[in-house]
Amino acid sequence: MEMTDGTNKVSVTKGKENFSIGETIKGLTPTFIVIMGITLILALVLRYVGYRYGVL
Repeated sequence: MEMTDGTNKVSVTKGKENFSIGETIKGLTPTFIVIMGITLILALVLRYVGYRYGVL
C-alpha cells in the first residue's frame, strides 16, 4: 500500500495501531485452537499406541 500524502500515512498508521491488539488476538486464536487440537490428538494417539504395543 503506497501513500504519497503524509496525512494519509499518519491516519493509516493510527488505524493499524488502534486495531493491532485486536487483530493479533483474532489472528492468533484460530491458530492456537488448531495447535491445541493437534496436540490433543497426537497425545491421545501416542497414548493409545503406547498402551496397545507396550512402547511407552
